[in-house]
Amino acid sequence: RTGKIVRVAGSGKKGADGVGGLPLLLELNQPHGVYWHSSGELYIADSSNHRVLKIVK
Repeated sequence: RTGKIVRVAGSGKKGADGVGGLPLLLELNQPHGVYWHSSGELYIADSSNHRVLKIVK
């Protein structure tokens, strides 16, 4: 562990595009929560898009 904070998902652009593509190209709209499962899957609550996204490593 390095103590560094890194972006693993989200392009920084507000929107709803990018599902099914690279996690760093994913557009989010008010992500409100994240959960990192011990299996390595990341879940993101994308509140204004009314969805929960699963990012698989």
